[in-house]
Amino acid sequence: MAVYSRMKKPYPRYFSFNFNQARAFAVVATLSCFAAFGPVFAQTTPTKNVVQLQARAADSHTLRAGADTVLLWGTEEIKTGNAHFYLKARMALDNLIGSKPVQCEVMGRNPAGQVLAQCSNAEGIDLGLYMLQQGYLVADRSVVYGSILEEHYIAAETQAYSKGIGVWAAEESENKAAKSFGADNVAIISFVVFLVLVAAFAVASLVMFRGFRKVAAAQDRNTDILSKERVLKDKEKNIVASMLEAELKANQSKIEAYLVVYEEMLKSLRDPSTDKKYRRSGDIVQLQPALDRSVFDGNTDKMDLLGRKLSSAVIHFYARIKTRPDYVNIDPDMPLEKALIHVEKAVGNARILNEILGKVLSAFSKMGIGNDSSREEE
Repeated sequence: MAVYSRMKKPYPRYFSFNFNQARAFAVVATLSCFAAFGPVFAQTTPTKNVVQLQARAADSHTLRAGADTVLLWGTEEIKTGNAHFYLKARMALDNLIGSKPVQCEVMGRNPAGQVLAQCSNAEGIDLGLYMLQQGYLVADRSVVYGSILEEHYIAAETQAYSKGIGVWAAEESENKAAKSFGADNVAIISFVVFLVLVAAFAVASLVMFRGFRKVAAAQDRNTDILSKERVLKDKEKNIVASMLEAELKANQSKIEAYLVVYEEMLKSLRDPSTDKKYRRSGDIVQLQPALDRSVFDGNTDKMDLLGRKLSSAVIHFYARIKTRPDYVNIDPDMPLEKALIHVEKAVGNARILNEILGKVLSAFSKMGIGNDSSREEE
């Protein structure tokens, strides 16, 4: 009771300070500090355009989150026309996502206005990199070029090709199926020949000479059929190769014309004595040359006629090109250093593309189109 009485002993009025007053004072002090230093914190705290989505796979490199569509940054869809391959690729992406949300960092938009983002699943696995490693996508060279992920994405694509998985496994299985089909045909033809020989042997007991003549005629017909098939296959190979070579040469001319324009622009920007045209009215930089691929797209199922090495080189070249190139605006007030970066990147990409195309055309030249006596060694 004595303690209680001491606690309840009144103090002078100027020392009274209850709990509600203390709490109000703390709130006011906190808000005042935040108002004073909040802008500083906002300026020094880095932010990223990162969103979390409950998404599912629409195809091998497209996510759907409600009404929104997100494309996996740095990748391109593989167009094979193989429904089984598309289904496997989509299922692989769906299984990787699972039922948990994905985290996406928005990297920009493509020319069609679709969102490009680098996304990872709940375990932190990069969806685009994983699909490249499994051979379900190819790297978009024009997007990843110069980024910190360029080496990783291209290495993942190369690794899938070396292991023969994904689309490369589909290609191998098609080749094996074609070889198996050819082996079955040989077995059937051999069996038919065997039956003909047995029948000829039976007839030979009565009319030996006539029987041998029939066998010889049958063998001649089989030889003639095989010879005609080989000739037709060679003609088809030459036709496809000629069409592809013509398209590639046309693309080479476009790349060279592109380089003439942009190398001249780059030279003008680097020359301190010249007037910078873009500072008067601005300019537009086309980041890649616009190239054709209609012949390639129409003959993807015939690439095996060219042989494994050449067909692989052609496929890798067409994986790099774009029929609809990206553009970047150079405003009149843009710093010269930034304008130089855009133009140098465009010229560098075009030079690499031209070098690859030169090697592909050299391989076509060594192939000897139209010369039946020269055949590419498999």
